[in-house]
Amino acid sequence: MAMEKSPYRSTVRKISGVRRHPASINTLQTPIVLESGLATLCSQESISKIKNANQHERKEIRGLNDKLANHIEKDLRDETTQRLIEAARVKSLENELAFSTDVHALEMKEYRSMLSKMKNQPSLCDIPKADVESMVSDLSKEYESQLQQITTHLENRYSAQITNLRNQMNSLEAELEMIQEQKTKERNENEFKVNELRSEIELLLKQLKDLMDSKLTLETEISTYRKLLDGDDNSIRKSDNNATNVKDWTLTQATENGESYTHTFTDSNVFSSSKFIKIWGHKHGSVESGIVSSTVSEWSALSNPSTITLKDNNNKDSLQRENDK
Repeated sequence: MAMEKSPYRSTVRKISGVRRHPASINTLQTPIVLESGLATLCSQESISKIKNANQHERKEIRGLNDKLANHIEKDLRDETTQRLIEAARVKSLENELAFSTDVHALEMKEYRSMLSKMKNQPSLCDIPKADVESMVSDLSKEYESQLQQITTHLENRYSAQITNLRNQMNSLEAELEMIQEQKTKERNENEFKVNELRSEIELLLKQLKDLMDSKLTLETEISTYRKLLDGDDNSIRKSDNNATNVKDWTLTQATENGESYTHTFTDSNVFSSSKFIKIWGHKHGSVESGIVSSTVSEWSALSNPSTITLKDNNNKDSLQRENDK
């Protein structure tokens, strides 16, 4: 590219030189003709490359100019901003200086006023020593008297307040003690009433339980004996159609937990298929109908699983029935 540009540039320089020196045109005619011939010999391709190179250089120059302009514009903005900041700072310092000047002037005025007052007051050095001691003594006595009065006044006032507060405290303590005694008395009374009610409730519950147990026992015994008598009616009829004397016979109830209740018929009781006899425990006392056992206080409730066995005087099983429920 450099070798192709040099003929063109040299030709331009020579032409420019001829224009600057018209007198030498005649002497340079032959070189100009030669150079013109050389320029004519340049190919169209070389001219196109030169134009492209010139355009590229112009673009680079334009880009550099734009960058330079942007840089200058940025520097100008920064400089303007910095100048505004400095101007604001100068203004602030001027205001601060003015304020400090005003304060200083005011303080100087106060100091001058104090100095003028001090000059008008007599100096202690000018007063005799005896007079100074007398003045100090008088001031001390006056201050001691005032201090004593203030102390006495404060002591009397606080003493009265303390006495009043103590009286209030004693009154409140007495009231508190009375309230506590009343609460204790009420609590004791309530506890006594609660215990009484609890005892009554327990007694009622116990009586109710006894009644329910007795009722259940009677109902189950009646139901069981009715079933027993009804169920064994056929076997009694088959074994003996006539009446049977059960003297020295035994009726035994054995429970699952190992308890056993046995009644022995001591009298000449006669059973038949149409006769029903109830056997009561002696806990229930005398009854209108049936037999009261002297050996069994109370039969086990038939709601408990048990086995009922009737044996004759020869200790043979005449009847055996299991109650599962």
